[in-house]
Amino acid sequence: PFRLLVVGYWWAYGLGVTRRVAYPARLAALINDHAGLDRPIEVHTVALPGYNVFNQMAALWFAWPSLRPDAVVFAPSSNDHHTALDVLPNGASFRPDGVPDRFGDPHGLIFRVPRIDSHRVDARVAQMFAALRASEARLEMHGVPTFFFYVARWRPPFVHAGMRDAGLRSPYAIVPVRYTLGAWLNDSRWGHGNADAHALYARLLYPALANHLGWQQADDRVEGAPARAAAALAEIAASDETLAFAAPPDDAQWRVAAATLRQRHTQRDIAPRFDHDDPAHLDQVAGPFDATQGAIGAGTTVLVRRARAATALEITLARLDGFPTLYPLPVRLAVPSAAGGTRVDVVLRADGPDVQRFVLPLPDDVPAGHALDVRVLPARTAGSLAPLTQRSLRLLGIRLLHGESGD
Repeated sequence: PFRLLVVGYWWAYGLGVTRRVAYPARLAALINDHAGLDRPIEVHTVALPGYNVFNQMAALWFAWPSLRPDAVVFAPSSNDHHTALDVLPNGASFRPDGVPDRFGDPHGLIFRVPRIDSHRVDARVAQMFAALRASEARLEMHGVPTFFFYVARWRPPFVHAGMRDAGLRSPYAIVPVRYTLGAWLNDSRWGHGNADAHALYARLLYPALANHLGWQQADDRVEGAPARAAAALAEIAASDETLAFAAPPDDAQWRVAAATLRQRHTQRDIAPRFDHDDPAHLDQVAGPFDATQGAIGAGTTVLVRRARAATALEITLARLDGFPTLYPLPVRLAVPSAAGGTRVDVVLRADGPDVQRFVLPLPDDVPAGHALDVRVLPARTAGSLAPLTQRSLRLLGIRLLHGESGD
């Protein structure tokens, strides 16, 4: 048989629908009906909920000896730069204790807002695409053609930038975000595609993949499609919208569009301060955090938007009740940046007031309007039965200081 392997995350797995309804299975039916091959086609899926790019690549190469696919479709998710659990050699996950995440941060990071102007977001996305490029190159050495299918709420400018900057060579297709929202979602609380959505995705993927692999095009991609998917295909055809690309467009406007989107999301979702008891600020927390007390364990990262004329941060920490032997507690405060960032080592004292304030200078190379990745890293923790298994201190707030006066 001809073996096609789809490597991805929640959307390729088909969370909320059965395996035969998910788009890889629907794609297999389309290929067998229309590709004109003289042998049967098998479509296998390497995808699980909770995967990030490192899980996906590990699982791909674990499956390689037994499957030996004839072609591979990579289906990255727009949050594949988030921390998953750590990766076993077979791609499976486990929860390590005290191990930095695979992207090089001192703790796990999950960004709760869309793509923003943040040094660590940009660096992690670059690592994600670099990991994809490494597997693409390895498959090239085996003579295996590859294709990229972006279905998980990707904005085209971010796809073009990632493909171009990483040097990825494969063609790709992008599903418009509007077909991953609203009426296209199933009833699960996770917000992924329903049966109509997966029918549409298969019919969007097939012609682009067929063109790349030299298969016959389907005479009628709408035949047998649910009414909503058929209507969407007609809408896309009428709009003359470009979904498939042999390579990133040369027009630099998509870079401007990507920068504009990042800046818009940063302005909308990242405040120039952080208060642990303000629910509006909780989406700024990217690292481990117990919002009920503002407590952290081995460390966390909070995003704060830099304002014009800001020169430093005032970070408010407090001791935890019930852990007297933790203090005095050394704490590293840091803001990473492309030029190296800034850091200061402070001590949360055992005596004096519970609440203590510390000043951290800002790196010069993070422009105004961009998000600062503010790290709080205690030197040690204590065990706890609370939601965080380790506790160290309370992070109460972060505010910007302006100019020499510090006001």
